[in-house]
Amino acid sequence: MTNEEFQSLHADVARLRKKRVQSAFGLIPASVNYLESKLSGALSEADRGDVYALLVNECSKARNDRLYVEVLRRRARDLSNDPISHAGLAFRLALIDPTSREETLEIAEKALLMAKSQNRQIRYCATNMARIGLMLDEYGVVERALKELVGDAGRERAEDTWYEFDFVDQLDVRRVDIKLLAAYRALA
Repeated sequence: MTNEEFQSLHADVARLRKKRVQSAFGLIPASVNYLESKLSGALSEADRGDVYALLVNECSKARNDRLYVEVLRRRARDLSNDPISHAGLAFRLALIDPTSREETLEIAEKALLMAKSQNRQIRYCATNMARIGLMLDEYGVVERALKELVGDAGRERAEDTWYEFDFVDQLDVRRVDIKLLAAYRALA
């Protein structure tokens, strides 16, 4: 998809967002159905990724958790080799459905392993995993993620985030390896 085609698609989405249509998820923006119809066409994986990014954004704006999770699940299935798709699904499940604890942790682990196998988005997926562990009060998961982040120190890659520390002050220092936490903080 060219930049012009993407900009045109983006403009169509903004226009359609104002109209509501009935769906299995209740009233939703017409932009959601429009983007879903675009996904049914023959698109490259990169183009599907771009359309899914817009679709996920529309679902977020719709404030419809069932729709949002369904689209995230579909994206993870369709873009099965994309660690970001899996990480996004795991994070959203942790945020809105704590009863999906085991599934959430499995998906977060899968995202990290996939990122490592592709040598991309490792810090992003590990940080995501640490936040999920914190949300679910799973300090073993937090430590697993911190070990990964500390072990990745100094490695440069084109596709990744830098180290993020927004969750560190929320950790219960009595429940996490202090040396590991200090090593992570030293990366700031």
